Amino acid sequence: MSQVAALEYARNNIRLNAIFSGLLANQLTSGNGQSSTNAIFIPMNRGGSPQEIAQTVVWLCSKQASYITGLLYL
Repeated sequence: MSQVAALEYARNNIRLNAIFSGLLANQLTSGNGQSSTNAIFIPMNRGGSPQEIAQTVVWLCSKQASYITGLLYL
């Protein structure tokens, strides 16, 4: 849905990006020091932090990302 909308609105110079954060590191996912991500594929072998997601959102809203439209997975 996001990709279709991004293509449609790009004609009017409107950018649309969606963020799907996936696993976030917190008390529920940390356990006893061992990775709780063993059962699923996570390239960085860790969950992301809320700060990392927030920095991505800020960047997407900036002029530096003015050519980015579509879909972004995190």
